[in-house]
Amino acid sequence: MANSQLIQGAADSASNFVDIGKAFEEGRLESGAGDALAKRLEEDRRNSIEMKNYVNSLEQIDVAKVEESMRPEVNDFLIKSRNEYADAARKASKLDAADPGYMEAVATMNRVNGSFKNLSTQLDGFKLKRDQYMTDTKNNSISNASKGIEKLNALYKNNDFDIVIGPNGDFTIANGGEYVPFTDFDKDTDYNYSLKNYAFTDQIMGLMEKANTFANPIIGDKGAYSRFDYQLSSFFRDMSSEDLASVVEDDLLGGGRALSETKEFLDYEMETDLDLMLPENQDKLILWVQDWYMKSLNTTALSAKKSKENDYRRELTNKFNDKYENMSMFDFTKPMTDKEFEFLKQKMILEAKNRTVADPPDALDGP
Repeated sequence: MANSQLIQGAADSASNFVDIGKAFEEGRLESGAGDALAKRLEEDRRNSIEMKNYVNSLEQIDVAKVEESMRPEVNDFLIKSRNEYADAARKASKLDAADPGYMEAVATMNRVNGSFKNLSTQLDGFKLKRDQYMTDTKNNSISNASKGIEKLNALYKNNDFDIVIGPNGDFTIANGGEYVPFTDFDKDTDYNYSLKNYAFTDQIMGLMEKANTFANPIIGDKGAYSRFDYQLSSFFRDMSSEDLASVVEDDLLGGGRALSETKEFLDYEMETDLDLMLPENQDKLILWVQDWYMKSLNTTALSAKKSKENDYRRELTNKFNDKYENMSMFDFTKPMTDKEFEFLKQKMILEAKNRTVADPPDALDGP
């Protein structure tokens, strides 16, 4: 439902033509005009009905959806525009369709109606963007690669908005000492932010899990390296520049710092005298990121290998403890098979050197 002030403004703007019949009727009574005047009154009555239909078909804006601080400017624009529309409709109703003045009046009506639609769309868009920004902020989803966070905070995290509406319904909004066109919010400006690339997080975590399962060196194994490199490269194949920036500037894996803050990244930029975040260096940035993650995958695989070796070592120890629980580990005089004796001696020597052994002899699995 339209705001009451808007309704009143519309009524005021339309009153000049809605009550034309009454005005002429009063004039006729005072002057005693005859049938010719009556016919004219009837024609004016029909014209006033037509004009009312024009005005009623004008695009409506629900002012209740507008931020309260914006309403005075919006209401003022709507009232003035509605009056302009009513005047144009009145002129059009009195002219022949072939008259240039008629076309001009219709053009004005179309422009006003279009400005209402445009303003309504932009007001809806502003509210949607503000709500989405607040949600993204709450969810910690905004990428550190976004450069205009301070401006966005200053704009969205308040309720006092100063706007100026143009004749076509476009509005600009004051922020930081400047008036920013709302249309800039969809362009590559400080008012268009990007989100953290959590899709990459899911992808790289899946690949890390594969490296953990592989549990063998990746670097140095041509086949393994080729398989992991192919999957890793595919992540960057169609990645946007904003998503790539998030991979570098956001702590996507929860390690406490972003790639751009690591010693490896800073050392590489210093050694090469390159700013990897510049658009012209994007290919070099991708290669560096891929290399960094390949080393991380290799580290994960080696760690998994060591973990499995440690588990195996514990398993061997438990088997020996279960089989020889009443024997001193250094007493080799108790009868046992030669195979068991040699394996036990080998195990003790190698464990003393913090190494692992091959598979235990079959005899260990027997009674």
